[in-house]
Amino acid sequence: MIRNVLCLLLGTLMLGGFGFLPLPSVLHAMDIAPQLTVSLSEDTEFIDISGKTMFFEDPGRHLSIYDVSTPLLLRSFQVNQNPDLNFGFNTSGFWIRFSVRLDSGTDTSEYKVGMKNVSQADHDEYEVGIKHGSQADHDEYKVGIKNGIRFFYIEVASSFLDHVALYKPRGDGWTSVITGDGHPLATREIPHRNYLFQFKILPGETKTFYLYIQNQGSIQIPLHIWSPAGFVRQNAMENIGMGIFYGILAVMVLYNFILWVVLKDSTHLFFSSYILAWMGFQLAESGLGYHYVWRDLSLIQERASDTFTGVGGVCMAVMTQLFFNTRANFPRFHQCFSFFAWIFALYTVIVISSSLGRQYLEPALMVMLLECFVLLGFGLYQSYRHNSVAYWYSAGWFIFLVGMISFILMGMGFLPVNFFTRNAAQIGSVIQIVLLSLAALDRMRLERNRAKQFLVAKERAEAASAAKSSFLSIVSHELRTPLTSILGFAKLVRKKLDKVILPLITSEDKKVVRAASQVTTNLDIIIGEGERLTTLINDVLDLAKIEAGRIEWKMAPASIAHIVEKAVHSTSSLFESKPLILHVRLQENIPLVTCDHDRILQVFINLISNAVKFTEKGSVTVKVHQEERWLFHQVIDTGIGIAPENHSRVFEQFVQIEDTIADKPRGTGLGMPITKEIIEHHGGKIWIESTPGKGSVFAFTLPLGP
Repeated sequence: MIRNVLCLLLGTLMLGGFGFLPLPSVLHAMDIAPQLTVSLSEDTEFIDISGKTMFFEDPGRHLSIYDVSTPLLLRSFQVNQNPDLNFGFNTSGFWIRFSVRLDSGTDTSEYKVGMKNVSQADHDEYEVGIKHGSQADHDEYKVGIKNGIRFFYIEVASSFLDHVALYKPRGDGWTSVITGDGHPLATREIPHRNYLFQFKILPGETKTFYLYIQNQGSIQIPLHIWSPAGFVRQNAMENIGMGIFYGILAVMVLYNFILWVVLKDSTHLFFSSYILAWMGFQLAESGLGYHYVWRDLSLIQERASDTFTGVGGVCMAVMTQLFFNTRANFPRFHQCFSFFAWIFALYTVIVISSSLGRQYLEPALMVMLLECFVLLGFGLYQSYRHNSVAYWYSAGWFIFLVGMISFILMGMGFLPVNFFTRNAAQIGSVIQIVLLSLAALDRMRLERNRAKQFLVAKERAEAASAAKSSFLSIVSHELRTPLTSILGFAKLVRKKLDKVILPLITSEDKKVVRAASQVTTNLDIIIGEGERLTTLINDVLDLAKIEAGRIEWKMAPASIAHIVEKAVHSTSSLFESKPLILHVRLQENIPLVTCDHDRILQVFINLISNAVKFTEKGSVTVKVHQEERWLFHQVIDTGIGIAPENHSRVFEQFVQIEDTIADKPRGTGLGMPITKEIIEHHGGKIWIESTPGKGSVFAFTLPLGP
């Protein structure tokens, strides 16, 4: 406390005692703060003065140039001990103080020779840029050169600062140039994507400048002094580099967009969107967007980086989901990527709809860094599983991650601001995008190979199916002819036995009676098994014809009530051997339906026969009703039911569900597949509803037409 009071009194005495001197002279005379003077000469084209400055933090952001230039506050300035000025994410205001001296031996003719070595186009650009092309200032520049005055630029090599103010000494006070991305482009002393200020100085003269910086995000202040000729040459080289960078990104966007249009693969659409988001982020960070694209729209400039960060985070997650089909192959990773996508989508909405986004930029970058690590980990996991596409993918994300980590650590103040850290993200992103494009090419190659293999397998399967159908058809036809003869002769023998032989046998000879009974039983077995074999052959032929598309469908309007009546009559004998009740419940005035009468009759017979087969007691119910333009049919039984895991297997060929519940199969395993084919050919659908021990419901629909 005592020290502060003494400092205040000393400052007051100095201001009073040297009141006849202008303020800059007071500071120089008293040497209140240590002088860090940057020396310039006729050979100076560029010098980085970031490490030759002093700074003062203003947490309240309320001090003025007249406050910070007082002797009392000058003692609060700290000498920058680092080669750069990087304060990380900080909401305070920062005052930067530096002094510049031009050596007295400077020869202005050397400057003129330097300007002659610059191309005419760049020289014209420079002259037009001086003071916005003001003729008075341009004349002042020419007159100043003749009088030995040298002109230099002060460059704040950052384009994303909310408020930038340079205070130049003039007489007893200061003249200021106030700009920033929150100000119109016209406020800049020299139009450029970075913050560029001009000053003039005489040989042997020393000038002290104050720079005030305020930003809601990261505060990095690369501070340079340029000669006009040196700046023009450097700017031309930077423009070439940026042209190459954005040219590569534009080509990759166009390339992936064309692939999306041609292949209809959304992966390439999100890849293009990701590249566009990264381009937008770089345009905002480099100042090119504010300078050329959304010129003077400061609101867009303030939110551009944050918005493109959010969009890029969404596209990265969704692109990976589509790239590896994580929904089907890796559900847990899919959920993880969906979480990142929703987080960045929410962040994007917050940024666009309010000014709060900048406050969450640091955590957003941390989440993006975490997302990059997860994507890299997923890529390495896929590489471990020998996924060749993942090799390119992992390499791309690794290189991008190195660049992003360097960029973020620079933004947080842990790494110095230099060419490599400033451009690490751009360099890494270009390599990453190229590697991801190679991964996409490899993915397309693998998909083409899989498609070819699938076509070959499909052709082989179709050929095998055709051969099977042909074989079954031939064999069935060859079996049907002798089987018909066997059945015919067996029935003829049975008929003759009943009419001719059995009446002649008397009951006195028991051996003869037993033999006649045995012959009769054997003939009945032959006829029954022959008829069962005939049914099997007919089913095989029907299935082969349906699969080959050779079956003839006789489509005509038919009455479902009449078809149900015939099916009930055909299956009535099945109910005689079991204590079952048959219920038929048909809706009145059922309209006619266009169908193949015999095939729909076959469906009802199959369903009723199966219901009787697996129902020992209770009932079988046939129901038909209309719902809008559909007829709904149900065959309901109170039998043993079918387990849920077997519902889909009921309609598979040669599958007999009863194998698991009986000692031997009691069917061919073709009735239900044929039924399904018939219903689907008519434009309907068939399904099963069943619970073990509670019976089954087989239902199908038929359309009533337009």
